[in-house]
Amino acid sequence: MPDGFLLLGGVDATASSPFDGCRRWLLASTAVKKRKRPAQQKGVRAKPKAKEHPRVTSIRHQTEPHPGTTPIGRTARDFAHVLFGEPGHAEIDLERLLDACRKYERTMAEDLGQKQSARDLANNRRKVEDVLRQKSPELFRNDNKKVESSRQQQEHDGHPHHLHRHETLSSILHYEKKLGVHKPGSAKKKKGGDGDDASQAVLKDPSAAIGLLWMRRSFAFQCEWYRQLLDRPDRDPQQSAMIAYRKELQPYHRVVLQKLFAAGIRSQTPHRRETIFARLGGLQQQNDQRQHHDSDVEEEEEEEESDGTTGQDESLTAAVEKDLRELVGVWKPLVTRWQEIFVKHGMDDRRRV
Repeated sequence: MPDGFLLLGGVDATASSPFDGCRRWLLASTAVKKRKRPAQQKGVRAKPKAKEHPRVTSIRHQTEPHPGTTPIGRTARDFAHVLFGEPGHAEIDLERLLDACRKYERTMAEDLGQKQSARDLANNRRKVEDVLRQKSPELFRNDNKKVESSRQQQEHDGHPHHLHRHETLSSILHYEKKLGVHKPGSAKKKKGGDGDDASQAVLKDPSAAIGLLWMRRSFAFQCEWYRQLLDRPDRDPQQSAMIAYRKELQPYHRVVLQKLFAAGIRSQTPHRRETIFARLGGLQQQNDQRQHHDSDVEEEEEEEESDGTTGQDESLTAAVEKDLRELVGVWKPLVTRWQEIFVKHGMDDRRRV
């Protein structure tokens, strides 16, 4: 399976063209298909090979998977304190967000086998970091007493805050807005848009705002897909993925990109919920290695083993399900507030790509 198409689900905003991310995915898909049956190129059937023990250690090899030990459980903990403050005045700690994203990139690449998604997330993250390195500290003063009070409360509760006050989502958007990095929004409502379109800026690429915009949309897609998997276990995961796509990403894609994503979801999303949970539990790399080393004679048997339906996999599914609920509980208010802050600052660019 070509890595990274579905787990992040968004357009790589770092690409020179919005179709570059899809192009990489299509090339990866072709490469996987070409190397699947190398022994049949000249009508020669491969000899059966002895099974090799996987070199990648995964959660399957623990005595018993526990909630919180899965890659998804670790991700939930990493994002837990990114959002801080009281409802209505909450802020996003930019440094903690970027740090959580760095860890998530490693989780995707090393545990989930989603290397392309990790690269896409890293590219958007670097756009934000480039702006932070260039900024002047005096331009990031935040006089919101409620935000500062919340930070002091976090320290009192045992969550020390190591950042300066200016390193928040609002301050980085205000910084770019003050510098005149982005173009003002259109004076007229765009066809097919809502009433807020005219007030939202046209974001420059590259910039911190465009990187954060696509990061939020990608997390929102994942969060909604995971919620659908949890709330509707009887529904085909492909259908759940399409529902999440139509809600979170399709409004920002043109027709060509919509067709590409729909095709990708159909071809890359397993029909079995257990298979997805096995991947989220860290079994993807192990299964990929098996498929890479096994011969045609063993292919059908290996596919059955990759479904994640053994007795031990049942405990893994239970652990992943609990951790997934925790992650959705962390991400949902985060992406909601994330969008509210973008709209408040007039930076929720809703152009289609």
